[in-house]
Amino acid sequence: MTAANRMGVDIGGTFVDVVLEVRDHVTSAKVLTTHAASEAAILDGVVQVCTTRLGLRRKRSARSSTAPRWRPMP
Repeated sequence: MTAANRMGVDIGGTFVDVVLEVRDHVTSAKVLTTHAASEAAILDGVVQVCTTRLGLRRKRSARSSTAPRWRPMP
């Protein structure tokens, strides 16, 4: 069986849980739910698990202060 990368999101009343499975390693994050815009909490959780597990960090672009760019951590 081929190893799969999977991500799961659970939006609850208080927290959004995000789980990332890369090969056989599992990383998770718990973020406060943003009731007005739950997508913001989901994206925050995705950023947390990606930076933790995949060794990525967010760097602001010089062209735009709002557009994030991703690159591997040194």
